[in-house]
Amino acid sequence: MTSPQDAQQQYLCHVAVDAEGNRIGKITKVYLDDQTGQPLWVLVETGLFGTRQSFAPIHGSRVDGRAGRAGGVQGSGQGRP
Repeated sequence: MTSPQDAQQQYLCHVAVDAEGNRIGKITKVYLDDQTGQPLWVLVETGLFGTRQSFAPIHGSRVDGRAGRAGGVQGSGQGRP
């Protein structure tokens, strides 16, 4: 089982990219399941200066080196934890 600290380190400061490899933004926060402690969502800073934030589910994503390939990105305020 992944500890909360391991989950944070696995995703934090990685660059989130979509399925085609296009940069989405930088992962700045990991949201964990309250009951299991497993990571569920990441918060991604998007936009020219990182002024917008979007949520991406961890389910369906993977980490490739320094990039986290997001399964999908939800706009700020939509489907957030």
